[in-house]
Amino acid sequence: MGLVIHECGVAVSKMIVGGTPSHGGRWPWVASLRLTWANRHVCGGTLVHPQWVVTAAHCVFGSQFEKASDWRAILGETHAGNAGAQMQREVDLIVRHPEFVNGGNYPNDIAMMRLNKAVDVAGLYIRHACLPERDANFQPEDSCWIMGWGETKEFHAQGVLQELKVTVRKNNACAARWGWKRILNSHICVGNGDIGACNGDSGGPLVCSRRGYYYLVGVTSWGVSGCQTSGYPSVFTRTSFYHDWMEDIIQTYSKR
Repeated sequence: MGLVIHECGVAVSKMIVGGTPSHGGRWPWVASLRLTWANRHVCGGTLVHPQWVVTAAHCVFGSQFEKASDWRAILGETHAGNAGAQMQREVDLIVRHPEFVNGGNYPNDIAMMRLNKAVDVAGLYIRHACLPERDANFQPEDSCWIMGWGETKEFHAQGVLQELKVTVRKNNACAARWGWKRILNSHICVGNGDIGACNGDSGGPLVCSRRGYYYLVGVTSWGVSGCQTSGYPSVFTRTSFYHDWMEDIIQTYSKR
């Protein structure tokens, strides 16, 4: 008997710079990724399947970060390090995009982490986000949010999950600021650079609501140094561009 996959993208209840503290159950797919030897939050991730978390490839690049057994995914909490965390899972496989480049404009900055044991995604506090179709196109008028436990620049207490509503930027407008060769079709940009994703938010989600369901539209990738330079949008990996790759990884490597 195969794994039963419950409905995706549904929140039961309704480090980000300039955001506000989130509430339990509002973003039930967000994962805090931690290294056992660091004993702290390192990157964000998004549960997209009971066995799989999507994150940024640069989070799991380098000899100190590539060993799956060194990673833990914490799910169902809003305070990083809270002893009342809902669930912890070990990671037993990391699949980094084979064409990722760790530098420049970080092309193909996406990776998938398999949990050693599937989680129940039918509860209140842990659910999985939907993956957008390959041709899905999200616009400035869509309702989109980012969230994470990273640097807050003293807007709010770090270590508390922050949320921020953001506006998706068209790629040509983003490229006009960053340079035409730096922004790829596999990127999606949000905001204006003054508030948004910061250090520690890497790998975390950009989600957008459509027809009542939340889709993982982007994975936090890169932005301006210091996180607060107006005019330079935050750059995310566009997940729809990698739809087939992600589905293939899930189909090929999921435990039965």
